[in-house]
Amino acid sequence: MNAPWPTYEPAYLQASTCTVAVQINGKVRGSYEFVNGVTQEEVIETVYDYPEIAKWIEGKEIVKEIYIPGKILNVVVK
Repeated sequence: MNAPWPTYEPAYLQASTCTVAVQINGKVRGSYEFVNGVTQEEVIETVYDYPEIAKWIEGKEIVKEIYIPGKILNVVVK
């Protein structure tokens, strides 16, 4: 009854990884784990090497790449 209120460590509340969903023309084609704070260039470089994503981009023109940090990468191809 007289015990102090429990404390918390803020460092433990931060996730070390994030899941980034990859969409090609608005359809989810996969989701991948990355280290928190990953940049758009690192995500694009890594994701385009995966065969399940490369088959949707191969031979097509990339019109636009939209990246929301730590959440989603949307690629519009023609």
